[in-house]
Order: sequence, then structure tokens, then C-alpha cells
Amino acid sequence: MSTEFTTNQPTLEQLTGAQPTVSPETASQPTLDQLTGAQPTVSPQTSPPPEPQFFTTPPPPVPQPLNQPTLDDLTGPQPTIPQEETPTETSIDLPVERTPQPAIFRNGSDLILIDGALPSPEICLKSGRKVAKINSVSVNNPFNPMTWFFGAPKVDIGLDKQNHEKFLINQTIAYGLIGLGLVIFLTGLFSGIGTALFGLFVTFSGLVFRCFVPIWSTRSDENSITVRGCGEEYLCRYPEHQS
Repeated sequence: MSTEFTTNQPTLEQLTGAQPTVSPETASQPTLDQLTGAQPTVSPQTSPPPEPQFFTTPPPPVPQPLNQPTLDDLTGPQPTIPQEETPTETSIDLPVERTPQPAIFRNGSDLILIDGALPSPEICLKSGRKVAKINSVSVNNPFNPMTWFFGAPKVDIGLDKQNHEKFLINQTIAYGLIGLGLVIFLTGLFSGIGTALFGLFVTFSGLVFRCFVPIWSTRSDENSITVRGCGEEYLCRYPEHQS
């Protein structure tokens, strides 16, 4: 029994490297893609290789502050105390009271003291010269017997040496008449009615004369006092009263 070995013999084209010839009939025949209208496949474009990734060292962590315990953490929550509501006050507009403003004016030969004003004791009330003595006197009204003993306002006045001596003399005369009249009156109670009446007249004259020493008042009330007996040199220092 004989065995045949068949070997693949190379062709001429393979040996010479010539291209195979295509017959005109074979070249003119349409292909399957031309008959079916399929689009030619396009090979996908290759994407560029990815850039290499560089690894960076992360920043070190920032230390966080430690939480300090508060007073509430140590002692526990404090109880809340309810606040009392403050009642609202209603404002009431009260009438504004007028504050008295002391003032001094002149009206002819009269000196007018308003709202408790007092004459200046540094100047003589009669002459306007330097004061030698300051005296506290009652401003009596000779025509109102109720002011002869009480109710008359008192003021401090300044007098120079000459007028102060006159004041002392006039006071002596006034009190001398009052004392003499009382003696005559008491004598008349035992000797006769005429003597008693004469004694009352002398006493009355002394009281009236005392009211004119050294100054007197023609009108006085709770708001103003009208004073007479001041010298012209003293009155010229104050403005004229506008009534």
C-alpha cells in the first residue's frame, strides 16, 4: 500500500511577487456594498493617550481648638427667672408754675419792691453815700394801725453816719412820746378824764412818728411793697417802673 504525500507547491506569482491580474469582466462587476447602498465603515480615530496624573501631597490638617467647658456644662443649666412686667406710667402735663423774679423799680419818689426783692444795704438809703451802719427796720404804714405793732415787713437798710445819727434821734423822740403819753394817761385815770385823753393823744403821736422813721410804706401786699423816704441819689440807681 502506497501513501501519497501532497505538498503545497508555490505559484509563479508568489515566487515573482507579481500582482494578480483581474479580468475586465471581474472588475466591472458591482460589489455587495454598492448594491445594498451601505456606507463604508470608517475606522474610529484613536484618542490621544491620557496625560499622566501628578500626585500632590495634601496640606497637613489644621489643629482644631479644644472645646472649653462652659459654666452651664459644669453646674448645669440655670433656671430662668421670669421678669415682671413694669407698668407703663402715664405722663400727666401739670401746669407750669411761674417762678417769682425779684425786681426793684422806682416810681417817682417811691421805691417798689416786687416778689420779695430787698433794697441794697451797701449804699445809704438817704444820700447814696458810703454806709456806716446797717439797720433792720419795719416798713410800717402810718395810715394802717394794724401795721404799727405787727404784720409789717422788715428790711435791712444802710445809712451813712449823719443819717444814722438822725435815725437814732428820731427813734428816741418816738419812743419818748409813747412813754410820756402812757404816763399822762395813767395819771389821768385818777385826776380826770381830760388828762387821760391828753395822754392818749401823746401816745398816738409817738406811734405815728415812729412809723415814719426812717422809711415807711403806703401800700404792701404779698407781691409788692411801696416804700417812701428814700433819697433821690439812691432812687436814681433803679429803672423807672412801667405800669
